Amino acid sequence: MRGAAKPLLITIVAIVALVALMDSNSPKGADKTTVLQVYCAAGIKVPVAAIAKAYEEEYGIKVQLDYDGSGTLLSKLEVRNEGDIYIAADSSYTDIAIEKGLVEETF
Repeated sequence: MRGAAKPLLITIVAIVALVALMDSNSPKGADKTTVLQVYCAAGIKVPVAAIAKAYEEEYGIKVQLDYDGSGTLLSKLEVRNEGDIYIAADSSYTDIAIEKGLVEETF
């Protein structure tokens, strides 16, 4: 597998796993005002947008996507102290998020 393809594949698998985990907490026909806030590295915008659209259609839950650089998103997460999923381009950013107590778990 090429150098850039492997991390992208791992990221997509992680996103699918997160969506599967959210399934158990998201009843069909949920209130449209329910919003899932996702901070996502801009480099994987296309696959994440497709997954978010499919999730919205299946579960009726709005997915609010915030694309930017991983460091910028980490700062937003820290300042806003809100969000449901943080998808960084590199594990070094999730390591920082763990150290700062900004995330509950990582995949």
